[in-house]
Amino acid sequence: MSWCDKLASTPTIGLKLEPYAVASYSFIQAWAPIMNESIEGGDDAKFSVEITDPLGFSFTTNDGFKYSADKARCSVSFQHRMKLRAVSGGPPVMEMLSQPRPYTELLEEVADRLTRAALLLPFASKRRIRRVGVISTTQVDKADLPPGITRLLNYVGKPWGSEPENMTLSMTTRVGETKDGSDKCIHLIKIPDDKNELLTVQFDWYREFTSDRPITTDALKAITTEAKKGALAYFEEIAEGKRFE
Repeated sequence: MSWCDKLASTPTIGLKLEPYAVASYSFIQAWAPIMNESIEGGDDAKFSVEITDPLGFSFTTNDGFKYSADKARCSVSFQHRMKLRAVSGGPPVMEMLSQPRPYTELLEEVADRLTRAALLLPFASKRRIRRVGVISTTQVDKADLPPGITRLLNYVGKPWGSEPENMTLSMTTRVGETKDGSDKCIHLIKIPDDKNELLTVQFDWYREFTSDRPITTDALKAITTEAKKGALAYFEEIAEGKRFE
């Protein structure tokens, strides 16, 4: 079991693509089959749409899966969704729409959804994949941090003899080399000033390919399988903390 499972982390998998500019409505048309699946059998769409860029598009299903694309990126992430529900004779209550599941289980589904979404992209057969990334986002109390993260905070605070009380740490490092490309990770740790708020720990592992890959079913499955394996191994290494001994 991954520490990401124990701390209810949420996953994202994304692709960096050869740029190809199309208008937002092209993504809407391309992903219509996915969106229509949440409408079948009912009157209301079980998703919400965002268009913040004329060359990009994103939508989020009620069960927590967010699809995003623009001229150079495509990703699927999971984030919990809630809504207010009216209660007779009392104040409204929050109702969870998404289902809590272990990180590794959600990661598998995110990978499958990304494969389908990428194959449906406009002009997918003419485009190439340059990079794949896997993100773990965790909201956690300091007392529940993995030992490696605690050691990292101790290491950062060593010149002052104590852990930082408020901090935003962002650091990108090379973490490995393979015949397929170079592996790097963006480490983000936020310690809020308000002690009642949780820490944010985010690791963004990614592989830049030596040669671009096609957008095909076989290529996408191979890419996401290797990315999941590489990212989870690195996340566990950081959680164990041997680098900071």
